[in-house]
Amino acid sequence: MITIPLTVNGKEANPTVPLAPAILNAILDAVAVRIRRVPASPDIIKEALERQTAAQGAAVHVEVGCQGW
Repeated sequence: MITIPLTVNGKEANPTVPLAPAILNAILDAVAVRIRRVPASPDIIKEALERQTAAQGAAVHVEVGCQGW
């Protein structure tokens, strides 16, 4: 009888490898701001939005949180 150790995994066994880039690309698609740091917390996204609008010379009010969901 041939036994295989339970610790042997193929490359398909780790689905989290492409997860971070996928989430960062979803943020880019949603708010048009590229986030390059992980974790992409709401505060980091807010800072990036404020920097982008300041560079464009526009004023913006960004609220962080999930109130009303």
